[in-house]
Amino acid sequence: NKSKDEVLKIKNVYYISYFCKNDTCVYTYYDYRDSIIEIPDENGNMIKYITDTRTYDYINSLDSACIEKCNKDSQCLSNKCYHNCCMFNDETPVVHCDDIYIPPYFFRERSSYMHCGKAYLDTCKTNEECSSKDCYDGICRMQKKGPHEISLNGKPTDLYMTGPACTDTYLCKSYKEEDFIFGTTKAHLSNCYLKDKPVSKEFYPNDMINPDKCDYEGKVTLKPGPCYLMSNGNEIVKNLDKVYPAVRYFDIDHNRALTEFGWCSFTDIKDIDSNWMSYINKNLKLNEINIPGTHDSGTYNVGLLRNTNNIVTEIMKIPLFDLIDNYVGDF
Repeated sequence: NKSKDEVLKIKNVYYISYFCKNDTCVYTYYDYRDSIIEIPDENGNMIKYITDTRTYDYINSLDSACIEKCNKDSQCLSNKCYHNCCMFNDETPVVHCDDIYIPPYFFRERSSYMHCGKAYLDTCKTNEECSSKDCYDGICRMQKKGPHEISLNGKPTDLYMTGPACTDTYLCKSYKEEDFIFGTTKAHLSNCYLKDKPVSKEFYPNDMINPDKCDYEGKVTLKPGPCYLMSNGNEIVKNLDKVYPAVRYFDIDHNRALTEFGWCSFTDIKDIDSNWMSYINKNLKLNEINIPGTHDSGTYNVGLLRNTNNIVTEIMKIPLFDLIDNYVGDF
């Protein structure tokens, strides 16, 4: 845990965020995948809060407007529960902090600084109001800007993860920026490993993709203990002091899962398949396909959600809509 002043002193760390309450800030994923967090009270007791927060208009516009349901105000980080959803509340504003990315230019290296303000989906009039410094159409957007690779666990380390073309995912130990004429800067990664083998290839921006922007394989529960640079258990990069549930993984080898912590031991696995609709017999009629959880609310609300800054996948926590583009007919 950090104070807000300590958070604002963080420099040159990418894809990192904090939620704050009463000047106590806790680390969270930058993409808001943590819908519940724990923050200590003045006596050091850990209190759970729902961070999944919506506006008054948004809640009133949808039958099922939020992912995490509340029953009383105290469950919400905003201290306002409305129609079983946590609602943004001016009396107890949700304070969120993001890293603001400054890309390299000329002889200036890339950098970042922290900015605190309103959280994603809260209302805004100016960029400065939002933790992302990105206010669009009256709504704070998510801060997603950063380098092509990602530091493990969003913390300053000497280890980076990159996934060329969203295929194989590499862990690399060396990052370097080179300056060229006419103001261009080229960053590259070297000293990289694929599973349990070193590779001689160096990765430049055209080869690098932040794995968080790719489809992940599923989620695992990580055991306490060491995580490694290589899948065979060579070179410890981090020791986990507790169980981490529902962590995204990008590969599995030697009974270890490649996650943002490195190659780690796990207890259970939940696979996903973003191409699930490709397995459906295309000769079936629409009324012969039963998709759990997509009854009337999904049928009629997708259009409304899409009009809200095209954020349907982020709101519904679905990595990819794999829709079959066939004209069905008028209803």
